[in-house]
Amino acid sequence: MTTPNSKLTPKLKTQKPVPVLFKPIKVDFKDLFKALAKAIGHTAAGKWIELGADAVEALSALGLKTEPGELAFVLIRRSLTMAVFELVGDSASQFSDLLPADADSLVDSLNLTIEAQDMNIDQKFLDRPGELAIIESFKGLLSAWLKGFRIEKSSANAIAGRLPSYFVYALNQEWRRNSKSYGPLLEALNTPFTKAGDREWAWMQYAALLERRIQEPVFDEPFGLNQIFVPLSAYYVKERPRNEFETEALRPEKQQRRQVVIALHEELIRWLDGADPNDAIRVVSGGPGSGKSSFARVFAAKIQQTRPKTRVLFVPLHLIDASKDLVDEVGRFVRDEGVLLSNPMDPDSPEPNLLIVFDGLDELASQGKVAAETARGFVREVEKTVERRNQQTVRLRVLLSGRELVVQENESEFRRPRQILNLLPYFTPLSSKYENDVIVQDGTEYEDPARLLQRDARQEWWKSYGLLTGKGFGGLPKELSRTDLNEITAQPLLNYLVALSSTRDRLDFTKDINLNSIYADLVAAVHERGYEKHRAYGPIRHMTLDHFSRVLEEIGLAAWHGDGRTTSVREIEEHCKVSGVGAMLDAFQEGAKAGVTRLLAAFFFRQYGQRVGGDPTFVFTHKSFGEYLAARRVVRAMERVNRELDRRAASPDEGWDERDALKHWAQICGPSAMSEYLHTFLLNEVRLHSHAELEGWQHQITRLFNFVLRHEMPMEQLQPATFREAMFQSRNSEEALLVALNVCSQTIGRNSAIQQPEKTTFGTWLKRIEGQYVGMGTLTRGSLSFLNIPGANLFSNDLVGAKLVSSDLEGVIGNFSCVAFADLSNASLKGARFIQAVFYHTNLSKTNLEGAYLREAYLDSANLREANLEAAFLDQANLTGANLTGANLTGANLTGANLTGANLTGADLTGANLTDANLAGADLTGANLTGASLEGTNMKGATVDKRVTEQIRAFHAKQPKT
Repeated sequence: MTTPNSKLTPKLKTQKPVPVLFKPIKVDFKDLFKALAKAIGHTAAGKWIELGADAVEALSALGLKTEPGELAFVLIRRSLTMAVFELVGDSASQFSDLLPADADSLVDSLNLTIEAQDMNIDQKFLDRPGELAIIESFKGLLSAWLKGFRIEKSSANAIAGRLPSYFVYALNQEWRRNSKSYGPLLEALNTPFTKAGDREWAWMQYAALLERRIQEPVFDEPFGLNQIFVPLSAYYVKERPRNEFETEALRPEKQQRRQVVIALHEELIRWLDGADPNDAIRVVSGGPGSGKSSFARVFAAKIQQTRPKTRVLFVPLHLIDASKDLVDEVGRFVRDEGVLLSNPMDPDSPEPNLLIVFDGLDELASQGKVAAETARGFVREVEKTVERRNQQTVRLRVLLSGRELVVQENESEFRRPRQILNLLPYFTPLSSKYENDVIVQDGTEYEDPARLLQRDARQEWWKSYGLLTGKGFGGLPKELSRTDLNEITAQPLLNYLVALSSTRDRLDFTKDINLNSIYADLVAAVHERGYEKHRAYGPIRHMTLDHFSRVLEEIGLAAWHGDGRTTSVREIEEHCKVSGVGAMLDAFQEGAKAGVTRLLAAFFFRQYGQRVGGDPTFVFTHKSFGEYLAARRVVRAMERVNRELDRRAASPDEGWDERDALKHWAQICGPSAMSEYLHTFLLNEVRLHSHAELEGWQHQITRLFNFVLRHEMPMEQLQPATFREAMFQSRNSEEALLVALNVCSQTIGRNSAIQQPEKTTFGTWLKRIEGQYVGMGTLTRGSLSFLNIPGANLFSNDLVGAKLVSSDLEGVIGNFSCVAFADLSNASLKGARFIQAVFYHTNLSKTNLEGAYLREAYLDSANLREANLEAAFLDQANLTGANLTGANLTGANLTGANLTGANLTGADLTGANLTDANLAGADLTGANLTGASLEGTNMKGATVDKRVTEQIRAFHAKQPKT
């Protein structure tokens, strides 16, 4: 309620409450429930009557009087009426098409009369209006009425359970709308308005808004986020001290750091209780669907409710222009939202303890490298603002949340201990035991004194879900408690989608489940509830699932072409027009008018604001939904390109040639760069297609890629506005073409033959597409596997982190290249030249390096397990700590090579030249040194077995005595 709380309004005489009483009358809600029944009847036909202020006024039995007791009654009656209509409206899809034959009789059969008991409007009412006795009584009436509409008992109770937060929010709205009319009530309470009072009222209203938002239905369910939310665990990285001989660069990461597991909510409470001005920023990091935004919303609402001294402002960053002044943008956001009375970030703001939650740091980095720089700039601006505000004491704290990639890219900005909190999944399968509160899991050390890793939060979530839906789950169902599903059910969002799919009983969870299959089932569920279910009503009966999906794909594509999450009606219409699905959009819009928009808002996106010119905008509630739909649209483009090229091959008068196909490809993939997350959905979607189908796609996309290497992209056909725009779209399209080729190749395990007009063509193309490396992984480097590019000139190329698995690089020239942290497992580098190249921590297991030139190459800590290095030139190479287990080094030249601490277990060194090589501390157990040259070799501290010892002795015995 928008009234001052006692701590900021000492003139409120709570010690002697003024007896403002309800009149001792019967409160009959029959008219209210009959109006609700009428509205629900329209909902069954696909429409909902939005009750305006006049309708609420009509249902409020008493008009505004001047006597305080009557005013209190009218205030609560009106607020309750509005709250119930909004609550039932948000849950409208729970009602069956088959309504009771006589809804009025149902109302008459219920005891809808509540005795309005005398009560004081005292401090308890001001602080916790949701605990009013009449609200608790009305919850029972509402639940009984809902059950009469064939709503399950559990769902009816869940809906009614959300009433208090809806009531508190409606109470605030009612007081704000008619504050002057409630003047006598204020006078009776002796609470004169002051500037401080106005501000306090605004914050209380905003607190009610935050609480209301976490009570709104999730995925069109009868319950809200707060009812299903389970606490999350996280970890922060604790640096371990190094000794004086160690360097950061050469020390393995797992020896540098230990991950400390914490309960996220409690950790942030401790942070809020701190008083260090230099420790005022925290970051919550996690992947898509890890619960970042849900946690941020729930945390903001709870802090606002439970810690009245802390003011909380929740700001979704997709609503902020990070290129503009931060303080001004927060002020604009506050104005646009219609909350608060002033900008709490203004330097003159009187707020002494402000927490701002900026949700979605990755939203600022959705457009590639330039926007990633924008994200960095935003983080630095936040740091400067916090520093200025906290000169004397802590007045401003900031909690940021974002996807792990963008947080990692900004990691250098967050150097303080415990500053980055990385979300853990619901469940972590443990394969080892604790030792002194430490457990080593998959090579990573976790310090976990509270044993939080042993907690399986899925069991808590499913138990709550069972209670709220009436399904009776005692925990994760046995059929879903499988090792192959752990990766999916351990993630909050995906676990929820699994629940939705499993209760629909349309997917066979006993088989291998692709993530995209679950998303597709969600789309089908929305279509079924919004269109299939209502085929009898108007033109939406023609909206098939395929057409529904097509329109959603265009919406996803429009969002991808925008900022990654937001799009507008005009942009959607333009995309549908270009794609030839305008008629489908018309049917879609007809369905939207008939109430499907409410379903779409529940599952996919919601309307937020307008673009310049009044064009309504839509925001995806979960960014991953937009990425999934955009990935489906890209796969549809792959299908069409293949189909049209095949048609041209069959008839010269039909289909497309290469330029036509590339023009279409540029229209789909040119406006925005592909992200790692969209790439994951693309790979999953491609895996749903048959091997034979993918072979055809791979053939045609290879053809297009080779065409681009010869002739470049035909950007002139798109008539871009500027040369810069042409270059930008060409670059995005070409990278997406390589990515599309790669997902086909790796799915079927067949290489793609790249044709180079010149030996430098591919290397030149690679440098142009990647641009200057700025420390971020690129999709281009991650999509170089299964390529045949023998003889390519990659001289001095930057291939850090590149994935070249199973690629044919025979005879490649890569001297002075940096291939650190790359993956070349199973690749062929036969006869390749990588003189003085860097392969630090590179995976070269089972790689064919026969006859390769690796002189003075840096192969320290490289994985060369079972690699073929027969006759390879490794003289003066650095193989410190390299894994050469089972490697074939027959006849290899290792003159002067540094093999300190290398693992040569079972390696074949027959005839190898190890003259002056350093094998100190190496493990030669089971190695074969027959015929090897060991003159001047240092084997101090090396591990050798009996066979190796005999071979060493035999070599020295043959040497002439000096």
